[in-house]
Amino acid sequence: MIDLLRDRRRLILADVATGLVVALLAVFPPLEVNAAGILTALLAFVAIGCRNVSPLASLALVWLLAIAQLVLSERPGFADLALLLVLYACARRGTRWELGAAAVSAIAGGVMASSYLTQTGTRYAQMAYGSTEGQIAASVAPVVVLASAWLLGFAVRALRSQRIEAGRRVEAETEMVKALDSAEFERLRATMARDVHDVVGHSLAVIIAQADSTEFIHDEARLRQVSATIAATARRSLLEVRQVLNGDPAAGIDDETIDLDALIEQVRESGVAIERVVRGEPRLHDAGLRLAIRRVAQEMLTNAIRHGDAREPVAFRETWRAQDVVIEVENRVGLTRNPGSGSGVRGMRARVEGMGGMLEAEAVDGVYTARARIPAPASASAAELAPGSALESAPAAATVTRSPASPASSAGAVPHE
Repeated sequence: MIDLLRDRRRLILADVATGLVVALLAVFPPLEVNAAGILTALLAFVAIGCRNVSPLASLALVWLLAIAQLVLSERPGFADLALLLVLYACARRGTRWELGAAAVSAIAGGVMASSYLTQTGTRYAQMAYGSTEGQIAASVAPVVVLASAWLLGFAVRALRSQRIEAGRRVEAETEMVKALDSAEFERLRATMARDVHDVVGHSLAVIIAQADSTEFIHDEARLRQVSATIAATARRSLLEVRQVLNGDPAAGIDDETIDLDALIEQVRESGVAIERVVRGEPRLHDAGLRLAIRRVAQEMLTNAIRHGDAREPVAFRETWRAQDVVIEVENRVGLTRNPGSGSGVRGMRARVEGMGGMLEAEAVDGVYTARARIPAPASASAAELAPGSALESAPAAATVTRSPASPASSAGAVPHE
C-alpha cells in the first residue's frame, strides 16, 4: 500500500513537471510558433497535471482550452500538446466511460480543428481548397493526430491488462498448486495414519489375545509357541510400520499368498476360532489391490478379536469374481466389550470407496456383519476376465475350516472400531 502511494505521488509530480514545461513552452515558444495566452497556458498546465488523477476532469479542461483558443483566435501552438497527453492518459488509465469519451473527443476535436485551421490559416486553406489529395489530407490530419494519441494509450492499456492478467493467472496457478500439494499431503497423511492404525491395531489385538491366553496354558511347549507367535507378530508389525513410514506400504506383499492364508493363520494362532469360506479362484492383482484386501481383512479381524463374543467363532468369507473381490466377516457382538471410536470402520470405508468399491457394516440381532466389495483394476489380465475362465466357471465349492478357541479367545465385532 505504501509503495502504491509512493508510485502515485511520483506520477503526479511527473505530470505537474510536464505541465509546467508545456505551459512555459506555450508562453515562450523557442521556435517560430505563435505564443499562447496566459489562460490557455494555465488550462494546459492544470489539464496535464491532473490527467492521471482525474482523466475526465482533464478531458473537460482541454475542451475548455480548445474553446479558449477559438474565442481568443489563437493559433495552434505548444499548448495543444495538452490535447495529446490528456487523450493518451484517458485511453491508458481512464474508466470505460472516460475511454469512450476520449475517443469521441479525438474525432470531434479533430473535425473542429480541421475547420478552424481552414478558416484561420492561409496555407492550410490553400491545401484544403486545392487538389483532392490536399482536401483529404487537410480534413483527416487533425483527426489522425488526435486519434493516434488515443490509440497509443489504448495499446499501452491493453498490454498492461495482459501483463496483469498473466500475473493473476500465474498467481492463481501457484495457489492452485499449493492447494493441490496441501491436499495431497493431507491425503498421504490420512493414508499413512489409516495404514498405521490397521497394522498396529491388528497386531496388538493378536498380541493381547495371545498374552491373555497364557494364564490358561500350563503346557511349556504351548507357552513357547505362544511366545514365538507374539514375537513374530510384533516383528511383522514393526516391519509393516516401517514400510508405511517409508512411503511404500505395499513392499513385501508381493511374496505373500493373495488368498490371505498367512493372515488367517496368524489370527488362529492367537486362539481365535475362524470359519473360512472361499468362493471362486484367488488370483494375483496389482500391489494396490493386494494391499487393500489385506488391510480391510486385517481391520475386520481386528474388530472381531477386540470386540466380539468369545464364545462364538468368526465367519470369514472371500468371494473372487471376475470384476471384483468381496470380503465379508460376520460375528456375534460381545456384550461387555468396549464399543471403540469408529475410526477403523471409517478408515476401511475411505480405503474401499477410494478404489471405487463399497463397504457395508451393520449389526442385526446381535450379529455384526462387515462386507467390502473391492473392484478389480482395469489392468486385470484378459485371461482373468474372459468369459468361461476359471473365475466365472469356478464352482461355489468352499473351503470351510474351524479351529477350536482357547479359553481366552475372543470373537465378534462392533461397528464403531
